[in-house]
Amino acid sequence: MVVFENGKPNKKQYRRFKIKTVIGADDFSSMAEIVQRRFNRGLEEIKIFR
Repeated sequence: MVVFENGKPNKKQYRRFKIKTVIGADDFSSMAEIVQRRFNRGLEEIKIFR
């Protein structure tokens, strides 16, 4: 994951993810897994702060 702040890359915020559920080289499924994990984590954090 690449992070930009004010139009410039912030390399300290870059993230790498380990694919847990996809077997083989399936880029679309890998991206879907990561987006789903990030989205779910965001929803959990919202629930904690309410």
